[in-house]
Amino acid sequence: MFPFSPTFSFGRSDHDEISILAPVFQCCMIRHSTFVKLVKLYLGPEKLSTLMRKSMMADKANPILAEKHIRALDRRVVKILTTIHDCIQSNPYTDVILDDFY
Repeated sequence: MFPFSPTFSFGRSDHDEISILAPVFQCCMIRHSTFVKLVKLYLGPEKLSTLMRKSMMADKANPILAEKHIRALDRRVVKILTTIHDCIQSNPYTDVILDDFY
């Protein structure tokens, strides 16, 4: 079986492993450029799922991810932004969103 066939699993699309956000919610720090990118992936003009679909179309192994996994990407972006929002509610904005423009 080809390793990227539709039966190949990338984990559970219905489960969002929150523990991987530990560095964000423990330190409550994120670079401004990363924060801006996450907001753009949420608001658009192109969401993460749209960008992933476009990227996969150019791949000979398409479809790499099932649609349910692609939809999970947008849901997970929201969870990351929610974690950042929670940090900002507890800490000064300038302590959470770190200036990385030189």
